[in-house]
Amino acid sequence: CDFGGKVSDLNITLQFLQKYSPPIPPLGFNHNLAYIPPSILSFVLVNLVSFKTGSSSSRKLPLMENDKQEVTKIKAEFDEEGVYFYQAFKPSIADFAVANQRFGGDDFNPSRMTWIKPSFAWVLYRSGYATKSDQERILKIKISHEAVSAILAACVCPEGGATHPPTPIAASSTRSSCGRSRGVVQWDPARDITRFDPKNTKVPRRMLRERAIQIGVQGGLSEFYVGSALSIEDVTELAREVGAAHGQKRERDCEDAMRAISNLPIEREYEALLQVEHKLRLGLVPGEAANRIAQISRGRVK
Repeated sequence: CDFGGKVSDLNITLQFLQKYSPPIPPLGFNHNLAYIPPSILSFVLVNLVSFKTGSSSSRKLPLMENDKQEVTKIKAEFDEEGVYFYQAFKPSIADFAVANQRFGGDDFNPSRMTWIKPSFAWVLYRSGYATKSDQERILKIKISHEAVSAILAACVCPEGGATHPPTPIAASSTRSSCGRSRGVVQWDPARDITRFDPKNTKVPRRMLRERAIQIGVQGGLSEFYVGSALSIEDVTELAREVGAAHGQKRERDCEDAMRAISNLPIEREYEALLQVEHKLRLGLVPGEAANRIAQISRGRVK
């Protein structure tokens, strides 16, 4: 690979690799660059070529300006054991899941397309605070960090322009491989759990400058998710408490009612255990997908 004899260009490449690739030995001119994952090396070198051939006014590597470029962030409630996701179900499915701490029963189809959300506000918005038909019960499901990473690695993100085939999910000792199953990541405007939307007091406030992740799974990937549940909790009453607070006519009354609710989830930025190529595809690190997703909130990409 010809870096044009410029140490500064190589240093830029190494800085990127140190920040966004898995741990690798210190690199020097005598090291074998083939040790770097091919997808990462290709990605960096393509951008390096743009840097070297650009005009004098634009000779910057955009992906290196990490502090300035917007990227989407997963926000979730999590602990050392795993991450919490929310789903709305009909009563019969919820009753079975809570009683048995696993999904099943006559009304449950483990391979159907379903959407899981780490945002409590988003499941409230989607289910109408647990009032819509067949969504009268809200469940809080914990799955391990490893399972979250496996699911995300098997997802594509159409909003980010991803066309790469997903990584097949690995088989565990108790389940068969999910083969070519894949999921979909969708970034929608985030919802604010603390207040109602001024344009529609029946839903949580829409946050145009912040996005929340939804993950669609089906087939073998859905079965993998279902089998990964570590715990299942019914949070329907909490959902209805928030709905009652958001139903107040005055914003001040809503704020007072929300302050009285003591067990709201604390959702914070979550770093999934993903390879760089997967993060790039989902818009979780600076890159083309992150740029496209960032433009959605400004109405520039449809």
